[in-house]
Amino acid sequence: MTRELRLGQLLDEHFKRLKGWVALEREVAQAHAEALEARGVALGEIPKRPIDRRKLQNIAEGKDVSIYISELEALDDFLSLFHQGLAYVPIFVRPTLLSALVAREKVHCLVGSREVDNTVCNSNFDTEAYSAVERHLNSQGPRVTSEFASLLLRATRDDARRFQDEIWERVRDEKAVVAIASPIANHGTDLILAQMFGCLPCQPPGTTRPDPEIAFILPDPFLSDAFSSFVEGPDQLRRLDPSKAAEIRERRWALRVGTDVFVADPEDQPLSKTYGVIVAQRRANGHIWVVAAGLHGAGTYAAALALPDARISLSSGRQDQDGPVHVCVVEARVTYTISPTGNKIRKVVEQRILTQFNRSFDTRAPRQTPRPQMGSGPGPF
Repeated sequence: MTRELRLGQLLDEHFKRLKGWVALEREVAQAHAEALEARGVALGEIPKRPIDRRKLQNIAEGKDVSIYISELEALDDFLSLFHQGLAYVPIFVRPTLLSALVAREKVHCLVGSREVDNTVCNSNFDTEAYSAVERHLNSQGPRVTSEFASLLLRATRDDARRFQDEIWERVRDEKAVVAIASPIANHGTDLILAQMFGCLPCQPPGTTRPDPEIAFILPDPFLSDAFSSFVEGPDQLRRLDPSKAAEIRERRWALRVGTDVFVADPEDQPLSKTYGVIVAQRRANGHIWVVAAGLHGAGTYAAALALPDARISLSSGRQDQDGPVHVCVVEARVTYTISPTGNKIRKVVEQRILTQFNRSFDTRAPRQTPRPQMGSGPGPF
């Protein structure tokens, strides 16, 4: 994982604010002098120019410089005026997906909903996933806000296709978008994934559709009710891994990322595994798109919980082009208890990113049908 010189970024921001290195040099000197005076240092001992403007510029540009502790103290006194003191903000940072979202200051979250008995309802796990995303953002700074958008599932594929235009109008100008839940439960997820990978949304599986880079694999009757280009059935998986295709039944679904296949445990076990995925891309206009989706609601919630652990740098590639699509697989352990009314209440007790399966897809490369790969799949939790 590459590191970034956070100190240089801060100095560059203040240079742009003050419109000059001379002005920045002057402000650093003033802040340092006031801090030294407050500590009782005699005026004659206070340096008039504790750090030179050329050195400030070199640091901002990431050039090699020699720097004295007294110069770091001056920078600390100056940056502390903006709550950016070196005691709180590290000189280097290793970029994460969460930090990229926070930098956009506003995040637009898309959450799927269903109509039940004439009432629009959001899944408990999807709502908890949104709350987790909101908590992560708020933990990074008070300036970050999130916006909740509920997207009602359509009853037919044609209705879902028409709804894509409405969703696109609502999100295309947002600087940061997070789609929560799989494309089975959220048309927004299908649209965002389709834009990321450069394909049409709402396409049924078949011989004329290229195999997507990632897929949620489920059997009928669930397959026929899922209007997504990123849903497959056992027939598609059978070409890649016949043994795992045979395991797909009822609520035992699978996630495919490239040629790696992750099959969820049956949900009737007291302790079971399910899977989620975090997908992220930097767009050519600088916007950030993220998907946190699971095979089941628990997998979606686990993906949202794991968001701070997604060590994804979105700075790779040309900045005037869409960046690579980064994918992290999340494995979750789930328990359940029986409520007084006899319902199963599921709980995510642990989640982790399977870093050995992290993938990056160059969406400008020709799309290929996945080929079998020996030894694919997750190891023990």
